[in-house]
Amino acid sequence: MEFHNLHMVGKLPRYAQIRHLLQQELAKQSWPVGGMIPSEQMLAETYGVSIGTIRKAVDLLVRDGLLDKVQGKGTFVKYPDFNSSLTRFFRHRNKDGLPIIPVGKVEKLTSIDGNGEINTFLGRAAHEPLIYIERTRRLSGTVIVSEKIWLPREPFAALLKLKPEQFDNLLYPLYIKQCGQLILSAREQLTFLPRYADDYLPAGNSGAAVKIRRFAYGINGEVLEYRESYGKADDFCYETVIA
Repeated sequence: MEFHNLHMVGKLPRYAQIRHLLQQELAKQSWPVGGMIPSEQMLAETYGVSIGTIRKAVDLLVRDGLLDKVQGKGTFVKYPDFNSSLTRFFRHRNKDGLPIIPVGKVEKLTSIDGNGEINTFLGRAAHEPLIYIERTRRLSGTVIVSEKIWLPREPFAALLKLKPEQFDNLLYPLYIKQCGQLILSAREQLTFLPRYADDYLPAGNSGAAVKIRRFAYGINGEVLEYRESYGKADDFCYETVIA
């Protein structure tokens, strides 16, 4: 890592400048997700500041959810945990009560022209092309969730070189591996539809469905993915533990 001139970041306090520069390194994926960043001593030497300044900057990034400090081991690039996603309430359980993870399958992968509404969600100009993915999630061969996914084409163009069967069960690690794009966080909205069915998801007994909209954000706060997930309302069971 080359030496950085702090004056380029403006008149912020030094720890805030270091935080900004470290965030830039994370955005460039200078350190792999799950990997350890350089020690505080090394970072202090790289940026020409005190260890206390480095520590304060790192603590802010830990608070932001970008880094994870492990006592006695070091500081690591944190991979976000999406286990709290609303789609988990479509998950079924085995006879022992343990959750069964559905198998994801890409049904359609294509490049499309820009869509005014979707491009607005993604913060892109209306004319910018998109990647469109249709994906199912199955248990024992039965579709329980049907997904429609939109991505800006430029940063995710490498996905178009893959065959649908080359997609992993989890998409976000694939985004990192193939495109260098890290999804850091997401915002979800849930609505109930009185009637819904598509080419993959059969209508339930009631005909009603649950729709989950997801806006997934990159490390700089930009929306990198917009997703709509549909599942039968009959299969949706909200459960939470209050303690």
